[in-house]
Amino acid sequence: MDNPSPITSDPSSAEILVNSTTLPFHELKYFSKIIVDYIEGKEELRSFYEHPVSYEGIQSSMNNRKQFNTDRQTLVRALEEQYEGVTLSKAVKDNISSLKAENTFTITTAHQPNIFTGYLYFIYKILHVIKLASSLNDRFPGNHFVPVFYMGSEDADLDELGSIYLDGEKITWNTCGNRGFECCKKCRDTGNHHHWRLG
Repeated sequence: MDNPSPITSDPSSAEILVNSTTLPFHELKYFSKIIVDYIEGKEELRSFYEHPVSYEGIQSSMNNRKQFNTDRQTLVRALEEQYEGVTLSKAVKDNISSLKAENTFTITTAHQPNIFTGYLYFIYKILHVIKLASSLNDRFPGNHFVPVFYMGSEDADLDELGSIYLDGEKITWNTCGNRGFECCKKCRDTGNHHHWRLG
């Protein structure tokens, strides 16, 4: 379905009409069958999750979360301490403060640390929770949704995240000296067991 929508970056500028097309996930041919089946709510996967991928599922999840006793004051204090010394935008301050309220929910995603942030979906994940929180704020008035991204640093698998491909060439953060592997020539020559290595 084509939906022209006005886009403006400056309220004083003229509106620009943009046509957009919405495609179902299964037509993209990018996602695995299990992801498409989950998003489309296939019955054979229903035993693996509680809330469907829908606004009704989000409402059900909200109702479920209200049953948990959450120490919101401690959460807000901890976040304020973590951000101490950092200049925050008004939106971030407001979001942190809003976590004190019982009608505030988080839309959360995480990613393990990667060299140069890793794959582009790292950025997409962050943008998606921001957009989803904004959409839910419109959809569920009387509630507030805060986008949250955190680094899943407890999941630091150097073999998985220690390499990148740049211009078709694999570049690896070499830690051979303290990983029990035989040191490469550069390690032996310099005594530095943490360095970039091509290939």
